Amino acid sequence: MSLTRIPIGNYSLMTRLTRKALRIYEEKGILVPGAKEPLTGYRYYTVDQIELGLKVKDLVTAGFSLEEVARVLEAESEGDRGMLRRLIEGRMDALRSEARHLERVRGLLLGTDGSANMSIEQPVVKEVPSQRVLCKREKGVYGVTIGKLIGELFTCIMSNENRREMVTMTGPPIFICHDQEYMETDADIEVAIPIAGRVRLCDDSMEVRTLEGGRFLTMVHRGAYDRVGESHARLQRYALEHGIEWRLPDREVYISDPDEVAEEDLVTELQYPLP
Repeated sequence: MSLTRIPIGNYSLMTRLTRKALRIYEEKGILVPGAKEPLTGYRYYTVDQIELGLKVKDLVTAGFSLEEVARVLEAESEGDRGMLRRLIEGRMDALRSEARHLERVRGLLLGTDGSANMSIEQPVVKEVPSQRVLCKREKGVYGVTIGKLIGELFTCIMSNENRREMVTMTGPPIFICHDQEYMETDADIEVAIPIAGRVRLCDDSMEVRTLEGGRFLTMVHRGAYDRVGESHARLQRYALEHGIEWRLPDREVYISDPDEVAEEDLVTELQYPLP
């Protein structure tokens, strides 16, 4: 066997990648055989692709999707260290989230409550005032889209023109859930930030409106955002047990700044409007 032309079987042994995986990587343009037989059209891998194959295997084993693997390889070839850092940190964040999820599963299976990093608050019915808000609504994945919209609204409020107009925030960001059920993707998400002052909208999808107040069933969630679903379940169970009916859409008010406090110290108020 010539190392300038390595058949797929031998290359599979060298890289510990199956033939099936290699064909998929070729289809995706991630790992395309580097040599071709002129007469037969049979394709071979080359010696310099051995290291590339091992790298692809390591990335896939670490949980990167094929799209992410392609982006990593592209960023590496272009010397884009910033993109590489963002992709790696994104995967590390996902792994930490998976680890927290496994901890919760372990707690359920072994009979522990799994609530060491989340204090349990009691629901309260209270009056919430109407608020003038700058808001934006779009569809997407909850965590990603909520963060994106908050960033865009903050940027608009802090624009030079709005700062000259003395536009200020008068309350924390609010997520308004317009879905009738949990959506993995394509969720109908609105984020609103209470404001004062004459606002210049930064794009056509933003608007200023009055967010309705009234009586709400509320509860404070303390802890990571990815555990807020547990507090929603407690609040809804409380409402059912006490014969309390609520309306949609419900809200989450992000009282803490995740850039300033530890994840376990985050404070989020859940708000369910009452008839």
